[in-house]
Amino acid sequence: MWPVVVMVRRLLPISVIPQPGEVLESWLGTLAARLDMTFGEFLVGVGSSIGGTDLRRPGLAVYLTDQESAAVAASTGVEPALLHAMTLARYDGRLISIDASASRLRWSTWNPGRSRFCPSCLTASGGRWQLRWRLPWVFVCDLHGCLLEDLCPACGQAQRVSPRWLPPARIPDLQRCSLWTSADGTRVPCGGDLRTAAHPALAQSDPLAVAHAQLAAVLAGAATTSGVYARSPASSLQVLADLRVLSARMLAAMDPEALDDVLELNGGSSIGARVRALDLHPPRWGKPEVFTARAPALITGIGIALALTVLGCESIHEAGDCLRSVIARRGARNRTATPGDLRFGHLSPAVEAVHLSAISGHFTASNKLRFRTMTDFPRYPRPDSAHDGVALRNIPTALWRDWSLRLVARQRVHLDTVCSSLSPLLLIVGARMPVADACKHLGGAVKASQQTMVLDALHRHPLWHNIAEAITRLADHLIANPSPIDYQRRRQLHYEGLLPPEVWAQIRDRADLGRTDANRSRQLARSWLFERISGQPAEMSGFTTQIRRAHRQRDDLVERFTPDLIATLDGEATRFLHDHNVFNEPVRWSPPLSIVSDLELPGPDLAAVSTSDLHLALNVTSMTIAATARHFGVPSPCIRLLLEQFPLATSARRPPTQLQRLRACLTPQDFAHLHHRDALSIGTIATRFGVHRKAVSVLAREYNIETRVRRANPRVTIDPAWFRCEYVENHRTITDIANEIGASISAVSRFATRQGIPVIRDPRVLHTSTKATSKPSGPKAPPRVRSSAIDPDWLHREYVVNRRSASELAHELGVATSTVHRQVNKHGFSAPPRPTPKKPQKDPPVRQRWDVDPDWLRDEYLKKQRTLTDIARELGMSLSTLAKVAKTHGLEVKRGRPRDERKRSQPVKHRSKVDLDWLYREFVVNDRSLTDMAREQGVTASALRRQARQHHIGDAQRQAHNQTSIDLDWLHREYVLNNRTLSDMAREIGMATSSLRRQAVKHGIAASTGRGLLSSTPKMLSGNVSHAHRRMRPGLVRL
Repeated sequence: MWPVVVMVRRLLPISVIPQPGEVLESWLGTLAARLDMTFGEFLVGVGSSIGGTDLRRPGLAVYLTDQESAAVAASTGVEPALLHAMTLARYDGRLISIDASASRLRWSTWNPGRSRFCPSCLTASGGRWQLRWRLPWVFVCDLHGCLLEDLCPACGQAQRVSPRWLPPARIPDLQRCSLWTSADGTRVPCGGDLRTAAHPALAQSDPLAVAHAQLAAVLAGAATTSGVYARSPASSLQVLADLRVLSARMLAAMDPEALDDVLELNGGSSIGARVRALDLHPPRWGKPEVFTARAPALITGIGIALALTVLGCESIHEAGDCLRSVIARRGARNRTATPGDLRFGHLSPAVEAVHLSAISGHFTASNKLRFRTMTDFPRYPRPDSAHDGVALRNIPTALWRDWSLRLVARQRVHLDTVCSSLSPLLLIVGARMPVADACKHLGGAVKASQQTMVLDALHRHPLWHNIAEAITRLADHLIANPSPIDYQRRRQLHYEGLLPPEVWAQIRDRADLGRTDANRSRQLARSWLFERISGQPAEMSGFTTQIRRAHRQRDDLVERFTPDLIATLDGEATRFLHDHNVFNEPVRWSPPLSIVSDLELPGPDLAAVSTSDLHLALNVTSMTIAATARHFGVPSPCIRLLLEQFPLATSARRPPTQLQRLRACLTPQDFAHLHHRDALSIGTIATRFGVHRKAVSVLAREYNIETRVRRANPRVTIDPAWFRCEYVENHRTITDIANEIGASISAVSRFATRQGIPVIRDPRVLHTSTKATSKPSGPKAPPRVRSSAIDPDWLHREYVVNRRSASELAHELGVATSTVHRQVNKHGFSAPPRPTPKKPQKDPPVRQRWDVDPDWLRDEYLKKQRTLTDIARELGMSLSTLAKVAKTHGLEVKRGRPRDERKRSQPVKHRSKVDLDWLYREFVVNDRSLTDMAREQGVTASALRRQARQHHIGDAQRQAHNQTSIDLDWLHREYVLNNRTLSDMAREIGMATSSLRRQAVKHGIAASTGRGLLSSTPKMLSGNVSHAHRRMRPGLVRL
């Protein structure tokens, strides 16, 4: 509020009452002009009233000392309080900061080195200047509602007020420009009339007028608590600092064409049109110091309006999205903003958070954690490293398993690697520490490449935002609530004396750990206890380096732990810690998961798994760990962790081994009966019962049954007539015949080859091939034969005598051309040299080239759309010759015509020439290739392929037809009883292994590693054995 003017006794002969809001220099200049004195002489006279005070110093309008104010008051009769209110000291501590010792502004985010003016106010007041015009963020006249002017209409210069405004050697004329200019090379005063400057009024709803009113409301109070400052209030002085940087940065990325879109304006109040009319380019004022010192009032208003749209948002991330839409335009000019680029000057934490949120899309996963961009209030990393030591004490080398399983659903790497990769992330949250240094400080359990792989996988996860927020919350929780365990000290302990052998021997005798090796079980228990105490992965202990697949064996051992056994081991761990002077610390500790209970994370919530249901599944139903995990819908490591936290009262019953299952279903008498009387080998018995040969050998030694030495298979005599009848006429497979006569499959195949009978590996085409071979087709070999089944005499006759090509023979045999070449080279055949064709005459008769009916050629080529290749093959001439003939008759030969032209020229009805029933029968049922079928029809393979696709005839129908033609009895007999692999069976019938496996699973035939008779449950075991004996034929046993 403007002070009341009180006039006292004065020395000057005249008096001028200061106007409300007038600046001190304007009032003094008016007095000097009334007295017809130069401004310098006037200041000397006023200052001499008390002790010769010199008022000619720079910055007179910034502040007055007590002596100066007393001298002016004594000369003019104005109270000193009013004189101080006419200087910038009126805003000291709220909008600016003044250093009285230097007679200048000590620190100000804006540069008040010039003064704007309102021509209407100068006209109405007789040239009296307002103090508010010197504030650089003021750009609208409160009285007339127009933009303030910056430049003199005559010389085009800004009215500078620093260090001095009015020239000391001239009588002040406040309505005219006081600057110097050059005219004809001479420096002369400008004297331009400032009242004539253009000053268009702004509408009340104009965005610049609205922004000016909003800024005045924000700066009216001592602190701002609205918008982005709701969580972190800021003083008016700090708001101005933020406004200065934010306005400049947004102008640097702004184009005049986009101003209306950003400010959401319609065409009637277009700001972009005003900027273009004045030929202004906003990025010119893209630096904060240039923006505050040189920007015209229009640009200042635009920058402040843009900044207020960001600062007025309700949340930090909403403001970041608004700012991102503007600064993203910098990327189009290859000027992407960085954290260092945006952190200019003394910004408030709220605006720094807005900046970080705006550019977080360009951050890596580690930088998003470092700058905490996933939280409600991002901020820059802390500069000090004092918190790093505290974090190292609170964080283990491998993150707690319950937290790791909550953050990661499926691990492509071992769980220990995942845990060791997550711990360094807690160190970099809000810190400057690099990820590699964080891994090194925590013990170097993982390599940088492994940690990067895990972090990238988390970054690509759809729930990455929640994962990062959970990690940030955990890091903040550890700072606010330190861990009761000093993990840094535990990482430096020596664990050689952990769990001595005599102590483990006593523990093992009291516990039910099954038949386990004492030393191996001790090393496994030591590694588990090492991980439990130190917080490091078990592999870092070095106790299990000589144990193969130690982590699996350790998991199996821990599954047998009971509450008493875990309590005993924890007591031994406590004794170990006491021996190393570690007291008042628990053996293990984990932060509560309740701090992230409101977040949706990839991993399961272990609290949702009922402990009683878990114990029931393991004790009563005897489910395995994997089956229990599938039952509860969680990964297997979650079940193992729950068993460590809530162990079973008794040791979990493990599923029987192969030896135990074999012992349960095979008595010593039955074993001797099968091995000695029925002469079944160890491998045959193992195959029959679905176990390994070693299990059968161990059981034989246990039963004291002498095993026979493995010898070669006896030679079997096969009747050729009987074999032809069974294989050709009865369509039995080679495998079935081999099992019946007690011979190997390869022996029967070789016998068939010697008899001239083609070996058909695919039983689906056996009937068709047999018919083909039964017809008198001359010396041609049957289709689909192996290379070993090609008759050498026939090959010599056809290749050498009849001089047929290898590709023609390969097509006839249904094999590759390279196969025929290998057989030719194997037998040393060499075709006699073909007679060299006679060279054509230099001038062949015209009738040899023109012996084609032009009308017929034009009809076939243009109307029927046949290709020249097809026509040349029909006429028996080369393609080049036919092309020359066509060109001679005026036909345009186009090779590789455009697709759209071919579609326009080729009638659709011509494509239906191929019989669809024939196409389906040959391609799907008879399994012929499209190339062979196209050659038969005289069309290209691509045309035939288009016909097949158009009518949905493809590999899917062929595969479905092939799958439905599998004999299920044959599949069960070969896979279950004869113990053949699916790969071998798939090669025999010409089918993919995956397709055959799906058929086996579909019809209830086990298709897994634990197959055979013993893959069934123990209750069904005896029935399967009896069924297998019933399926055996006594005549098939070799004696």
